[in-house]
Amino acid sequence: MSRGLGRLERLILQRASDRPVCLLCKTLAADAATSRKAMARALHSFVRKFPHYALRGGLGRHHLLVLYDPADELSERWASLSANSRHPVSKEQAMQSFERNRIEVGP
Repeated sequence: MSRGLGRLERLILQRASDRPVCLLCKTLAADAATSRKAMARALHSFVRKFPHYALRGGLGRHHLLVLYDPADELSERWASLSANSRHPVSKEQAMQSFERNRIEVGP
């Protein structure tokens, strides 16, 4: 029996309303003053309730989980860069990479 979204899931939904979406588990946990494990569980629960979003990463020693919108190409690129990097990737860096790739692959 579900009682709706929990405290952490409401925070995730509030942050996911911005476009493009790329949320790191580590930064969300710091903002909510909770453990990364609790935030990872909330992210998994959020993705089950909102299948429009997806998670990337989460394997290995660094356990970097990234929430993104697979329908948005920039969001997907940003999540891919963030999951493969040890440090968070800024929106500007993701946009530069996205534009560079678009020019190389373009018509």
